[in-house]
Amino acid sequence: MSDAPEHIWINPCHPCTAEDDFYVCNPKILSGRETQYTRHDLAQAEIDRLREALRGLLHNFELPHASFETGCCMCGDDMEKHGFHSNHSPTDSGVYYAELAIEAARAALENSDE
Repeated sequence: MSDAPEHIWINPCHPCTAEDDFYVCNPKILSGRETQYTRHDLAQAEIDRLREALRGLLHNFELPHASFETGCCMCGDDMEKHGFHSNHSPTDSGVYYAELAIEAARAALENSDE
C-alpha cells in the first residue's frame, strides 16, 4: 500500500498563467470547483468490486426464472388486450428496458476486461 494520500483535489491557480498551472487544495477548505483524484490502487479496487457486482447481477438476470414482464406495452396498453390496432407489435416495457440494461452491462464488462 502506498504512503500517498487517498485523494487529492486540484484547482487552477489564480491568476492562471499557464494551461497546466494548478495547485493542490486543502481538503478542509474546498469550494466545490476542484477536481478530485483518487489514488490508483484504491480506484482499481473499487472498479474490481463493481465489476464483480455487475457480473453477479447479470448472472441473476440471465436465470431461467428471471422475469421482467410488466404486462404493459411501450405504448401504455395492457399486453393481454393489445392488438395490432395501434399499428405496432406489442412490446412489454419491462422486457424492453431489461434487455437494454443487460446489453449495456455486457458491453461494459467486455470493454473493462480488455
